[in-house]
Amino acid sequence: MTQSKKVVIITGATSGIGEAISEAFAKEEATLVLVGRDRDRGQRALEHVEKFDCTAQLVLGDVTDSSFAD
Repeated sequence: MTQSKKVVIITGATSGIGEAISEAFAKEEATLVLVGRDRDRGQRALEHVEKFDCTAQLVLGDVTDSSFAD
């Protein structure tokens, strides 16, 4: 695997457009930070992108909540 210099933070990564964006960047071997609110869906999204041989991690939280960044 060639390590990409791209680091991508994707909010809403556990469904819909966010999930599709995650897959696209995973195919480019970017390092991904997947942000979502649901642990089970987040784990499935993480396992999915890791199939593309990229580095990824899951962060659980709601970015619309002001305490998320604390």
